[in-house]
Amino acid sequence: MSAWIAVVGTLGGVLITAIASLLSARQTQRAQRDASESQRAHEVWARLREERRATFVGYFVAYQALLARALEAVEADPDQDGRFGDEERELFTRAYNELLITAEQTATLAAARRATAALWEVVRAVPAGHAVFDDAEEQARTPRRELREAMRSELADPNRQAERRPPVTSADERPS
Repeated sequence: MSAWIAVVGTLGGVLITAIASLLSARQTQRAQRDASESQRAHEVWARLREERRATFVGYFVAYQALLARALEAVEADPDQDGRFGDEERELFTRAYNELLITAEQTATLAAARRATAALWEVVRAVPAGHAVFDDAEEQARTPRRELREAMRSELADPNRQAERRPPVTSADERPS
């Protein structure tokens, strides 16, 4: 009888060890699958973020080019035909349309529309001279700053809880 107890005990121990090993393997497999899915999701997010960042930078490069051309035009000979910066206008329009396609958050899209409308007001102010141009350019700073903040928010990593830098104020912004 004592031999049977040893055999049953050994078989019971083997059975318990086998079940524990299977459960452990299943948990490990599930954890690895979850980690893999999380890594894939992060890679997709990082790729989309980089595409958005490039689009946002392209928008501001085109914005600044058109603004600089407008400043040149307001300082140029007032007898010119009034049209200026065709290439800059085209590049800006393309960058703006790309931003409208690429941006995801409603706040970013709304801020882009306001900043773009303000820039076109600056461009339209060129024939009116320095005073009107300067006023329009000053009015364009707030929408431009708000757009930058919306873009930063959209590009922020949702998994990071790091402190964000404070928003730029008009006193911090260099005149364009």
